[in-house]
Amino acid sequence: MNGYRHCAVGMVAMANCVSPVLASGQLPPSPMESRRFSSFAKCLAFLKDRYRADLKKADRRPIRVDDGSSQTLIDSLGVVATSPKIATYKVTEGWSFRRPDLKIRQIITSYSYETTFMRCDREELTGSSYKGYALEGFEDLPENWDPTK
Repeated sequence: MNGYRHCAVGMVAMANCVSPVLASGQLPPSPMESRRFSSFAKCLAFLKDRYRADLKKADRRPIRVDDGSSQTLIDSLGVVATSPKIATYKVTEGWSFRRPDLKIRQIITSYSYETTFMRCDREELTGSSYKGYALEGFEDLPENWDPTK
C-alpha cells in the first residue's frame, strides 16, 4: 500500500507526506503546576500573551538546513472563553524536517510535536502537555527539488 498522506497543521500544509505505513508515538501527559492570579482577567491576559508568543514561533515557510529544511508550525484556535469565568488555550507546536536521500530518490520527512492545554477557572491556571512524533514519511524526489518550498 503506497499513497499520499496530506499533513495539515494550522494554515500551513505539508503536501505529499508519503508513507506506506502511518505510525506515531506519544508520551503520557505531564501536568503543569497550577498557578493563582489575583483575578480572572489577569489569568486570561496570561493565556492571551502566551498565544501571541506562540504565534511568533511559527516559520512562514521552510528554512533551509544543510541539504534539507525545517519548519516550526503552530496550530491553535487561540484563547476560547467557555463561560464568563472560564477560558481555555490549546496549542500544538510542531517541527517538520525534510531531507533528500539521493540513493533512493526520496524526500524523507519527520515530524514531532508538543501539545499544551491550559485552563483559567476564575483565578486558577491549570494545564498539561504531551509530546509525540510521527514515523518518517517518504515521497518521490522531483528533479527540481527545492527544500524551502
